[in-house]
Amino acid sequence: AALGLPLNAEDGTALDFVTLLRSAGVRSIIRMNFDDERGMPAEGGYDPKTFTALGFTHFDLPCPDNNGMLPKPADVRTALRAQRPDEEGADRGGVFVHCKAGFGRS
Repeated sequence: AALGLPLNAEDGTALDFVTLLRSAGVRSIIRMNFDDERGMPAEGGYDPKTFTALGFTHFDLPCPDNNGMLPKPADVRTALRAQRPDEEGADRGGVFVHCKAGFGRS
């Protein structure tokens, strides 16, 4: 599949990233890398508004990529609080956590 994305069962095309997230029940995205860290494109990472405009919740919890560094406890608490069921007890959905390379921090 293109970029390693799963294939659509109906026509064999690669699922786009938003469809992939939605099909997995993801409603929140947590990014753990810095836009300006080594190895990132010169223009930086993506704009979170790309996802919030589509109904996702987005958090930036950047932490250094030094042998599996952890984010600040206050940032983790903020992200976890946002995932609690809402006032009516509705589930807030799955969470996609990522960094630049996909391991170490996430």
